[in-house]
Amino acid sequence: MVRYAKVRRGLDLIQADARDMPFGKGTYKTIIYATGVIDFMSDEESDEEEIHAILTEGRRIANHPGIIFVAFYKMSVATVKLLRRLGLLQNNVFSTSN
Repeated sequence: MVRYAKVRRGLDLIQADARDMPFGKGTYKTIIYATGVIDFMSDEESDEEEIHAILTEGRRIANHPGIIFVAFYKMSVATVKLLRRLGLLQNNVFSTSN
């Protein structure tokens, strides 16, 4: 897939730990978490910390006022709990606006 992206689309992809990206603060104006980064984590309580670490790292490398897109296939129980606690998920609708 990485080779295909380079050859067919001219994209440079980097494989890295989503909790500790090899980029400086404010490097990108848009961050995209694709299906698989967050969706398929297990449903254990400890995963809430992992999800929080991934999203915090995205905020670190996004410049101000950067945009972060998170594509969910299926939200884990830990993801749902975190988003509800943060007030971002209400009545099964995700929203960052008030």
